[in-house]
Amino acid sequence: MLIISHNQYGYQINTYKIAHYLQSSYHVSYICMDYRRERVQEEGVDVFYVNRHRFRPLAVLVFLFNVMKLAAKLNPSIIIVKHFPLCSIVCFKRLSKKILAIQTGSVSCSGTRNKLMNLCLKYESSVFDARLVLSDGMVDLLQIKREGTHIVPLGGEPIYRPLNNDHPKHRLLYIGSFNNRNIDITIRGLKIYFEKNPTVELSYRLIGFGSERVEEELRRLVDALELNGIVRFEGLVPNTELESYLCDSDVGVSFVPMTPYYDVQPPSKTIEYLLAGLPVLATRTSENMKLIDESNGILIDDNELSFAEGLAAIVCSKFDSSAIRSAMMPLSWKNIIEKRLCPIFESIADDY
Repeated sequence: MLIISHNQYGYQINTYKIAHYLQSSYHVSYICMDYRRERVQEEGVDVFYVNRHRFRPLAVLVFLFNVMKLAAKLNPSIIIVKHFPLCSIVCFKRLSKKILAIQTGSVSCSGTRNKLMNLCLKYESSVFDARLVLSDGMVDLLQIKREGTHIVPLGGEPIYRPLNNDHPKHRLLYIGSFNNRNIDITIRGLKIYFEKNPTVELSYRLIGFGSERVEEELRRLVDALELNGIVRFEGLVPNTELESYLCDSDVGVSFVPMTPYYDVQPPSKTIEYLLAGLPVLATRTSENMKLIDESNGILIDDNELSFAEGLAAIVCSKFDSSAIRSAMMPLSWKNIIEKRLCPIFESIADDY
């Protein structure tokens, strides 16, 4: 099996977990771009790195050239491709079964760009032998053909956090991208909350990254609102190191803009928080509404006041961490890969 992703190994959760859990059943090779981040080591997975060219269009072509060379050398029975523009070129490798893993449609701020990029994704997906999509809503939005398309949800790893009732702070955690997510709204909402609750001790850590412009704007906002020491940016953290942050938190923040293209996107962060037993402060998207109820979190709108009100409600509420985690166990990566993905791969391999 060959897994292809333009994301560096260990920094894109779906393909990383597929490789991790299948390496005992398949000979797994993984090719990705090298973003010069800390390399994640995985015994049983052969990882091939391609230096990322600074000029983006050329970077994709250089990456595809190396992908085709490796595919010809390994001649795998199954190739899994995490979608990126022009990835359908891989389908020229005729002797392998090709599976396209679609994690998201286009989520830019431009509606026109989203329509164009999603149209390209639709046509690229049609030349693959099978497609893995996160939700029915995403299939409808992207207008992908149903035949050969499998709905495979996102997963997470169950984390058993030590109970610690001695710490005085309420510790918020956000994991995800900063680009096009309106994270500034959560920071402004935090300020509104403090204006009404000045004596409450609270911290807010953000894990992830955005463009230089977005990160600088967020840092300036924190300075302007005098939230230094409360809001902390942790940078990009490999998936293998997230557990310590989840164990050291009390509330997960799953803030997704309430737009048509995000509405059908299941947020991986919501599942990760719940499987760690964390209650979640989440925006009221269709996919979050399938996961969040009064037993495991608070749903809010995507504005500052709603964030502040939701934060006040979740801080005052009592949640059963064990019950939250237990209810989400069907969405553990182990269950999803063994019970949902493996039968798909086995069926495709039988046709090889």
